[in-house]
Amino acid sequence: MTVNAMIADLESEQDSLDQIVADLESSRWLLATESPTWTIADQISHLQFFDERAALALSDPEAFVLDRKRIIAAAPHDSSVDLVDRFRRVNFSTHGDIRDER
Repeated sequence: MTVNAMIADLESEQDSLDQIVADLESSRWLLATESPTWTIADQISHLQFFDERAALALSDPEAFVLDRKRIIAAAPHDSSVDLVDRFRRVNFSTHGDIRDER
């Protein structure tokens, strides 16, 4: 996929989603979604955060690297555990039955 195609895809996704949420009453932003414990606001916030990072990576790669370093530095760290080890330990089966018929 080319960068232009990816940007067009993201813009289309944003436009489609904006049509869905544009007229939501403020109280509806706190409604639950299909993702356990996530509200509509949580879902939009998640998309907004990563769309901003993608736009920054494309428009200013140096600023993206600095932003990424800032985010990583602010994250909780366990110096006794390597990041790859933490990644490998993620086991979705230990988080209950999250695979259902949603």
